[in-house]
Amino acid sequence: MSSNRTRESQHQKFEGRRVNDHVYQLCPDRNENTVQPADVDIILFHGLQMPGREHPEAYWRTWKMRESEDFWPETLLPQLLNEPGGKTLRARVLAICYEGRLDQGYEARSGGAKVEAAGVTDDYLLVENLIENLVFDDRVDAGQNVPLFLLGHDLGGILIKLFVIGVENKEATMNDHEAIQQEKLRKFLGNLRSVHFFATPHSGASIMDKVVESIESKPGTPQHEMLHYLKVLNNKKSRVNQAFTHYGIKLVNLEIH
Repeated sequence: MSSNRTRESQHQKFEGRRVNDHVYQLCPDRNENTVQPADVDIILFHGLQMPGREHPEAYWRTWKMRESEDFWPETLLPQLLNEPGGKTLRARVLAICYEGRLDQGYEARSGGAKVEAAGVTDDYLLVENLIENLVFDDRVDAGQNVPLFLLGHDLGGILIKLFVIGVENKEATMNDHEAIQQEKLRKFLGNLRSVHFFATPHSGASIMDKVVESIESKPGTPQHEMLHYLKVLNNKKSRVNQAFTHYGIKLVNLEIH
């Protein structure tokens, strides 16, 4: 079936659904008064973007239909959530937006110094910002009262691992004066049901080794701070994989695909 949706119309629609710095509520439209409480929360994490490509639309264009501008969580997902007896589960779809362009990040300077470019932060600060925007922001409250599903494409899958580990670590180290936020983190982890990875290079990608070598051979070329997680041999990536595997084993109800 053909669609009258265009890239521009979709861009305008979804831009109006931005909640905070990193989070969009793509559907249902939270601005409508008739929105009913969701039965499930789904959070989308887009991946690395090649120079001159999708950003800043990656948060929704990563998940569009191949032959149209239709956003499949909005058009196709409701059909898949039909239950026997005619009931349809209501899904709230949130999308993460972060600087994912390959040619943006830290610019090398003489003497080995690095200068931040285009507002890109390192992985720790990004995870801290996502916790603030997804879990602590009362307008979002992700995974507080309903089952939670995380979907990550490419680098977005690595970011999911970093994020879940960050949530667990933060929940475990909060003090008594942070009881409300700690409880939010505990609910988020308790409601996490499934993590789905799409084209995520868990062991790295050999082509990315060549990309990193090419970038590093040209002093002054911007380099995305998280690019090294996609290299085949990387100690930080290995530690993240180990920590996430350990976490997955602890949660018997968590499915990883």
